[in-house]
Amino acid sequence: MSEITEIRKRIEENYEAAWRALHAPAMVASHTIISQKLSQVQTYHEELAKLMGEEQAHEIVLSIGAKAQQTVVTALATKPTLRQVLTESHIQADRLALVAGTGASIEYLAEIGVPIAEKHANALLRALSQLTHKTYTLNDVAIKIASMPGG
Repeated sequence: MSEITEIRKRIEENYEAAWRALHAPAMVASHTIISQKLSQVQTYHEELAKLMGEEQAHEIVLSIGAKAQQTVVTALATKPTLRQVLTESHIQADRLALVAGTGASIEYLAEIGVPIAEKHANALLRALSQLTHKTYTLNDVAIKIASMPGG
């Protein structure tokens, strides 16, 4: 793999990670993580500029960034919300909260898209799996996870 191809790949990975951290329902990332990813993109941009010139490097980085954004947005659009899964499965929210042991307020926050602790999200998904006889994880259902302090 050529050096330019390798740098382009790293730029794409960092852009996608930054976009996912910013927009993914399963995660609410700290600004630090997003800044780190975008700072790394800037470093790779500078490396590309040395190899091929600033103008061409700039065009490539912008193109990769736009593609990465579209990839993440498309992926996120296909993940159902907790509310959608409950509706489709004909499961009452209070029943889910009872089986999960989280309490109705935690279930409600997850359902309306407010970030909750990962342990609560996983409890809700285990209960959902139990009630539907299907396996649900954070990869399958859009539930926002609260970032940990200092994260």
